[in-house]
Amino acid sequence: MTAPYIAPSWWPDDEVARACRRGGVGVFGLFEAAYREWYGREPDARVLERALVDYLWGRGCPPWVRRHAREVLARRPGPADAAVRPARLRGLARAAVGVIYVSLFCLVVA
Repeated sequence: MTAPYIAPSWWPDDEVARACRRGGVGVFGLFEAAYREWYGREPDARVLERALVDYLWGRGCPPWVRRHAREVLARRPGPADAAVRPARLRGLARAAVGVIYVSLFCLVVA
């Protein structure tokens, strides 16, 4: 019998975290997209970092991120969401990547 997965106590389980899981992006990517949508320009790195740190430390979340997260959660999953998620390697491609990793490991060790 396996124990159920318990999320770490420091990880927030709110609409932002759920939107990240649904969209297949990280928190930073969600913050970037939210900033771009809200302000209509590329995000300022310092503002984005400050907002992200505040969110991760539990000090609150900016309204522009909450709004974007709600919009992501309101969307129905479709082909656009599949395009966001990275494609998994299957079959021979996966085996080829494994062979390359083992070869590089052998070169480094040797």
